[in-house]
Amino acid sequence: MTVNKQFIDLSHTIEHGLITYKGLPAPVICDFLSREQSRQHYAPGTEFQIGKIEMVANTGTYLDSPFHRYEEGKDLSQLELTSLADLDGVVIGADATPGPAIRDAALDGIDVRGKAVLIRTGWDAHWKTDRYFEGHPFLTKDSAQILTDQGAALVGIDSYNIDDTADLSRPAHSILLGAGIPIVEHLCNLNELPAAGFKFFAVPVKVKSFGTFPVRAFAIVDRQSTPSLTVGLLPRTHAVQLKCLASATVLQLNSAFRHLYISRQIASRKSSSGKPAVKVLMRRNSPGSPEIQ
Repeated sequence: MTVNKQFIDLSHTIEHGLITYKGLPAPVICDFLSREQSRQHYAPGTEFQIGKIEMVANTGTYLDSPFHRYEEGKDLSQLELTSLADLDGVVIGADATPGPAIRDAALDGIDVRGKAVLIRTGWDAHWKTDRYFEGHPFLTKDSAQILTDQGAALVGIDSYNIDDTADLSRPAHSILLGAGIPIVEHLCNLNELPAAGFKFFAVPVKVKSFGTFPVRAFAIVDRQSTPSLTVGLLPRTHAVQLKCLASATVLQLNSAFRHLYISRQIASRKSSSGKPAVKVLMRRNSPGSPEIQ
């Protein structure tokens, strides 16, 4: 059995004119030095583009450091990488929660200590629409306090704001950032993650005296796969080993291969050494499946 790492992008794409937060300006993305202009500076056939972007920090999928809320809190340059990268992650499924408020009941039975807690609301489906700005899901004050008390390392959400924007005291921001817990807002694709058993990354640039900046948030999920058996005749001395290998292979096959079965056919032929050989035939129920003989 082999383990393959699958990378899952959890970030929205930033583009010219994108509105992330109502009332904040969209980014302006253009050339500082175009490819055409650069040709006069380099040898024939050599050209470059140097881009220029003007934007507020709260653009796209972004991370809030404590400095975003508190003047004495850590800014982006002071955050430890261990608080942003290679974090064990868990997903809290709140997309079926009645109403926009995500209450403490959604957290029952979930171990969040030392983990990146990602709250899946499904609100990212409204990204780049007017619906995204109104009636969004949010974390209640009590839920934010529970996550803090239980030792969450980072909290993220795929919604417009982790707080109810009608509550001007911003309790979720205040509680989490006051405890030194970074917040990631405007995540996406959380439905592609398992409930647990993945690594989460959300690292912003290292800017001094800055509290918020876009991140390329992503997760790494380990997917298991089973290697196929090779074709060939095996001496009888290896028959037991093959039988054990075949049995282990069946146990390790995932749900896509539930109908796999192994049949053994004893051949009367002899190997080149003169010893009897075992001929193994392996079939799948699906058409076009491989055989081992």
